[in-house]
Amino acid sequence: MDPKRIGIALLIAVVLAAPGCASGRKRAWEREDAKVGGGTAQADPQEMAKADAAWKNRGDKAQLQLALDTWKKLADSGAGNYDVYAKLSRGYYLMGDGYVEDINQKLEYFDQGASWGEKALYTFPAFKEMVDAGKPQEEAVTKLGKDAIDAI
Repeated sequence: MDPKRIGIALLIAVVLAAPGCASGRKRAWEREDAKVGGGTAQADPQEMAKADAAWKNRGDKAQLQLALDTWKKLADSGAGNYDVYAKLSRGYYLMGDGYVEDINQKLEYFDQGASWGEKALYTFPAFKEMVDAGKPQEEAVTKLGKDAIDAI
């Protein structure tokens, strides 16, 4: 693995593991302004197909941005669910890793990716119950199965 990728991986680990550090980052379920958990609206199948088609061409930055914008629109409309949130998490990570050189912008994309991943994890009732009870995320993830792997 090349040194740049190792450095990026370390940055992601810091963003995910240290939400209470100097940045003052709060996890998705700790923020008052965050919509967390599964949405109640059904995702528009045409919009999902549009985003998924753009994702297939994510080697093109504009197509990746189109996928992110479409998934975000779905999430903001109340159609956010595990699938949408996990795709946003992965997409924001890829945008930061693959298309951004400035370290502060990279960190912003990684932070957005982490937040969407946290929202995805929060859709699992056992995980939600534990973190709502004040248990550490590191303990709550032990209640997740392999179906949560895309968000981790």
